[in-house]
Amino acid sequence: MSDRILIISDTHLGSPDGAVTSPEALQPLWRAATRLVINGDVSEIYHPQARKEAARQTLRLNHLCEQDGVALTLLSGNHDVGLTDVRHLQLAGGQVLVTHGDALHPGISPWGTIAKETTREFANAISRIERQNRDKLAARLNAVHHTGDMIRRQLNQRYQTTAMLELLIKPWLVLRVWSFWRNFPTLANEFARRHAPQTRFLVLGHSHRQGIWHRNGRVILNTGS
Repeated sequence: MSDRILIISDTHLGSPDGAVTSPEALQPLWRAATRLVINGDVSEIYHPQARKEAARQTLRLNHLCEQDGVALTLLSGNHDVGLTDVRHLQLAGGQVLVTHGDALHPGISPWGTIAKETTREFANAISRIERQNRDKLAARLNAVHHTGDMIRRQLNQRYQTTAMLELLIKPWLVLRVWSFWRNFPTLANEFARRHAPQTRFLVLGHSHRQGIWHRNGRVILNTGS
């Protein structure tokens, strides 16, 4: 049997308002696969109220995959920075790049109320990298990893609302979401051009909006959530 890799994203295990209620809900998806890759935001390990359940469900996910003989690879995103140090995968000799998508914009989640703080923290992280290395993929992703970790630690002290509630009470944020969705393919193509130019297929998540786009001979896929 040849390798069959299933790539999904943004399962947000443990989230009180998430669409994935349990790892068992995902099990039918990997039945025909030999390897499951969850491309960031696997679980809500930074959410103070969800952390315990997120950890339990992540362990359960590992157990189910092992039970089914499916290799499991978890990549970190902006909601689970500390879950793993793995930020990306390069497959097919580097032609396929799999990464969460939070590195496309210096604000990580530019629709959020702390986007300016995040952008400032990211600029500080980049400034600490030697200039000749700043466009290297690993350096860029490490800067985002550091930024996400710092910001999430701060949010722990003031995590009051869910993302959906925040959009309801601050409707202007919807425009920021729409703008990011609209610019997503262009941002993704520019990211690949600068940091991984050999990439022909870029597989992302993060925005929760699935789609397939073509830019300058490159195929950009977002697996949604």
